[in-house]
Amino acid sequence: MATGVVTTQQGVLALLTTALKKRGFSVEPVVGAYHKLPNQVKGLARVETLQAQGPCCALTDITDRYVADTEAEIAKIDAELNIDEIPPDAAASRDRLCTFLTKTTLDWFEQFCQKGYDEDLVADLPDRWLACLFQFEEGFDCWIEAEILRWGQHDLANVTDSLLDGAAERLIEDAFTEMAAELPRQQLLYRRTHLIAKQKHLIAEQQMTFPHRAVKYGSANERERILSAAQVPTMFEGQITFLQQVRQIKWFDLLPDKKLPFLYQPRGAKLFVIAHLFSGRRREGDVHERLHFWAERKGLHILVLSLDTANSVEFGNLNHRSVTWGKLLQLYQSGHISATLTGAPCETWSAACHCNIVSADGEEAPKRKLPRPLRDTNRLLGLKWLSLRELRRLRQGTLFFMQSLITMAWSLVTGAIYLSEHPALPILDIAASVWKTPWIRLLCDHPDVHLHTVRQWRWGCSVAKPTGLLAIRLPKFCASMYSRQDPLARTPAEQAIGIGEDGRFKTSAHKEYPPPFCNALAGTIIDEVGRRSASGCCEASSDINSELLSWLRNASTECGMVRTTSWLPDYQGG
Repeated sequence: MATGVVTTQQGVLALLTTALKKRGFSVEPVVGAYHKLPNQVKGLARVETLQAQGPCCALTDITDRYVADTEAEIAKIDAELNIDEIPPDAAASRDRLCTFLTKTTLDWFEQFCQKGYDEDLVADLPDRWLACLFQFEEGFDCWIEAEILRWGQHDLANVTDSLLDGAAERLIEDAFTEMAAELPRQQLLYRRTHLIAKQKHLIAEQQMTFPHRAVKYGSANERERILSAAQVPTMFEGQITFLQQVRQIKWFDLLPDKKLPFLYQPRGAKLFVIAHLFSGRRREGDVHERLHFWAERKGLHILVLSLDTANSVEFGNLNHRSVTWGKLLQLYQSGHISATLTGAPCETWSAACHCNIVSADGEEAPKRKLPRPLRDTNRLLGLKWLSLRELRRLRQGTLFFMQSLITMAWSLVTGAIYLSEHPALPILDIAASVWKTPWIRLLCDHPDVHLHTVRQWRWGCSVAKPTGLLAIRLPKFCASMYSRQDPLARTPAEQAIGIGEDGRFKTSAHKEYPPPFCNALAGTIIDEVGRRSASGCCEASSDINSELLSWLRNASTECGMVRTTSWLPDYQGG
């Protein structure tokens, strides 16, 4: 193999020598050392192109030639777009052309209506428009094209608006767009627009300093892999922009005032349906019991739905795909719910995750053994780099919050009363809170919605526990709540954040409302229902179908029984 290569090289060299001799060159038959490259430059592919001696040549940027060529082509197109031949009376001719095009469009629409709105008829419309070329003498084609495009840009929209037919408008506009794209003048305009953009890009590239391209990273190490990884846009990662857009929404108009709805009973008194969502387990002295207590004192007939899986796995399941949520939505949309108390699970919104947790012996607990924050004030819908289990918890917490928002909105629409409980705004700026979400901020701009902050120690809690209460149509909220506070209560010194002697988080011991707080919440709702009932500010809701009424009574009975269960965690998934 090596012998063959050498022989081939010698043959090529002999042919070259013969050819050079015929041209008059003196060729040495033996290759000397001076014919070979020095060892210092062997392997350099560009050695023959590098200048070694003499004055440096001025380097020319090829972008300059591209810019010059682009400018020349733009000038050529401008010359072609220039209209030399114009009718003697240009204004009158323009009016005549516009009238012809408008009348042609209206005539076609009349035919379109008469022939059963056949969309295939639009194929004839471009030929009808182009018939205007025969309305003028020869030599004015460029001017006519320009006027057709001007009519399409300025007058066609007014013509289609007068038709009051969405299908016809779409057909006409699509037909004109396709026809205009075939006109030579429009093609020149397309080309000119492209060249202008190209020219701007080239000029910007000329002004860039070397290196004019960004440094390319590979995958040699972790940093380069992160920089070079493909960025796939997702709605989850775009949440900051999304939340900023939602914050721009403002009230344009207010809903008309509605009376408090109640369920009509042919042979009975007014029945007020009160929904307590995420109520927790039934127990002595809870909101369910105190609602009936205060309603009986005021002579009101109520039906309470204490919906929570701690009360009934079937009827208390508020998952967004459950039967209970579907039935509940029907009740809200039909205006059958008179009042609502809700306390959507706050586990994924907890500000305690951002704090340093201290155990019972006073030592700081290791961070790795504590729950991580799932949200912050900038990423209210979730942080990056969460585990699958954390994402499932986050998703469920967000869904429950959104479901609460839906019930708030329907309560505003139907005239119902609403009270939503959640931990108060955190002191830490970085901590997330439902009260920081743009939807709650929007609701708080409504004159019937007010966000109050109370401290539960006034109602029997062993810690201060600042609590936010969003009240809808509860103008006497403060009077009702504080009239039921404990006059002997004193500010407690105990903290709710930390780990107790039993090894559990202290916050878990305060998940359930103390009985005096339940009494105040229930009394506040019943006070307003009683006031509206006594003043005649109530009206019967629409008729309820028998199936929904049967479900309502069964759910109230099933979820109203006191059981010996303990409280359940907010997230009960895997």
